[in-house]
Amino acid sequence: MIRTRPYDLIVIGAGAAGLWAAIQAARAASEPAAGRSPHRTSGLNVPAAAELGPTAASDTSHLRIAIIDRREQVAAKILMSGGTRCNLTHREVLPADYRGGNRHRIARVLRAHPASESLRVFTEELGVAVTQEPGGKIFPADNKATTVRDALLAAIDRAAVPILRGRCWCGLEAAPDTSAGPRAPRWRVLIRDDADRTLTPIETARVLVATGGCSFPESGSDGSGYAILRELGHAVVEPLPALTPFRLGGGFHAALSGIATPVRLELRVDGKIESTAEGPLLWTHTGVSGPAALDLSGPWARAHHERPKAEIRVLASFLPETSMESAEAGWLAGAAHNPARTIRAHLSSLPHRLSEALVRTAGADPVQPLAQTPRALRRAVIAHLVCFPLPVEGVLGFHKAEVTSGGVRLEEVDHGLESRILPGVHFAGEILHVDGRLGGFNFQWAWSSGTVAAHAAVARLLASAAE
Repeated sequence: MIRTRPYDLIVIGAGAAGLWAAIQAARAASEPAAGRSPHRTSGLNVPAAAELGPTAASDTSHLRIAIIDRREQVAAKILMSGGTRCNLTHREVLPADYRGGNRHRIARVLRAHPASESLRVFTEELGVAVTQEPGGKIFPADNKATTVRDALLAAIDRAAVPILRGRCWCGLEAAPDTSAGPRAPRWRVLIRDDADRTLTPIETARVLVATGGCSFPESGSDGSGYAILRELGHAVVEPLPALTPFRLGGGFHAALSGIATPVRLELRVDGKIESTAEGPLLWTHTGVSGPAALDLSGPWARAHHERPKAEIRVLASFLPETSMESAEAGWLAGAAHNPARTIRAHLSSLPHRLSEALVRTAGADPVQPLAQTPRALRRAVIAHLVCFPLPVEGVLGFHKAEVTSGGVRLEEVDHGLESRILPGVHFAGEILHVDGRLGGFNFQWAWSSGTVAAHAAVARLLASAAE
């Protein structure tokens, strides 16, 4: 088998995390050579040029970095995101916006590369003008995901990092000990082509895995990276769909398709509130979608998978700022002010079809006067308004999911997102067991984790070379 010249760093996956990581790795490699301070990566101990010595510093611009990807058309998922608008990040990104991983570990990654730094890179270095929506979501100003994809690929070209397309990653094995030195290849990246033919392995000193999850499989995210890492010894948390619509049972939702209304949703497991979500809820012909449903879908899927015998309920409040007590007080005040006022009129702030369905399901007649409604029936209607049990049967799955819940545990990587099991292998993006809520948080995790992993990989290459 023909051997090729070893690389210093191979990035596996040309999605958001992989492209960003390769850009940051090239940047980290070139900065010390130019005598500039390295990128701000708090807690990573990235060495400055003066600490590397003249030989190591002069070598940094010669690090061989490449990306491999199974597809010819890379970054397809970027183009599908945010309704093809690409929600780049959010005005404020906090550890509480994420699930799966340990909050302290997530916080460390976000501190090393916060949303403000992502925005600076996009606007100042990549030339992407942005716009911020009132809720804090940030998009490219032209609302085109292609703008983001093209900017990343242009930066890859400027950094002279090749994308080796049509290479499907199928495994890792230790490289033969053919040479000494800190940049000697540790790993052989095993690859196949589209016809499943074995290609010559790529030897490299370090690997950065950014293969994504299982969501939108038509974009190339088939979850194969998880299986490979399991075989290599990582205890991968079972991948499950997140940010995906709920499928409802029964016929309650059938007549409500197309209605959108603000809600507060609660996920209760054996009676205990485990997660909440607020925002618009969109009724569909299969169930419910919209930001509130999407945000709760991952926790529901995880609870259902890990505790199948538990009582798992999703409760919806269609009066998100109202309690049972205040809703009843408002009803009684309305009845006292106008005894003939009907339930329908009292609930006029809600979409008509929704209020009618809720009232009838509770056993009341929408035209019944407030003052003539018995207390038990009044409380039944109010309960449906503020604590309605959605008959969730499942989620729509990975083909509709925007992100994957599951992956490599943060406990199995160090502060540089380097594997504690596979020395020299780093992780970024969706391959890690971290998923964010809707609103640009998952892209921010790609940018933050990609930066941390890339800078740590390059720093450790150079620090070893300086010893």
